[in-house]
Amino acid sequence: MLTWIKTAVGNAHLTIIAVLILAIVALGVALKFSTDATALAQANYNTVVEGNKTLQGNVDKLKLTVKQQEQHKKLLQQRLDDYAKVTADYEQQATIQRTRAQQLLDTIEQLRNSQNEQTKTWATAVVPDVVKRLRQLAVYCANRDHRSTDACKYPQGTDTSTLRPTSVQL
Repeated sequence: MLTWIKTAVGNAHLTIIAVLILAIVALGVALKFSTDATALAQANYNTVVEGNKTLQGNVDKLKLTVKQQEQHKKLLQQRLDDYAKVTADYEQQATIQRTRAQQLLDTIEQLRNSQNEQTKTWATAVVPDVVKRLRQLAVYCANRDHRSTDACKYPQGTDTSTLRPTSVQL
């Protein structure tokens, strides 16, 4: 039995050594996989960090774009408000002008239908061509786009012979 114990003890050392060698090899393989996994995780982390930097840059650009668009929106709203005011003023003036024109038409009609013969004759009389041209010139020159034209530059005084109403293209 002593031989058996000696053999078993001798083999136990070999078994322990073999188990230790296998454990070291297994640890080496596990360490290699762990190192590879760590390297892969580090690479993934670096990729995520770069992606975050890119996304942050995009967010900053978008914030700037939104800020610029808000400023542009305010400017457009201001212009729209100004346009609405101008349009309202124009409509008000147009209404006043239409009312005034209707009043004048009513007055002309009253003059034409007057019971007084002298007024009736005056109201239906033909207006001389010179007066018509002078009136057309006044209307033409009332437009601010035409004020700088030669036809609208009046000389000193009121001599109507120097007016050139025939040069106005109406």
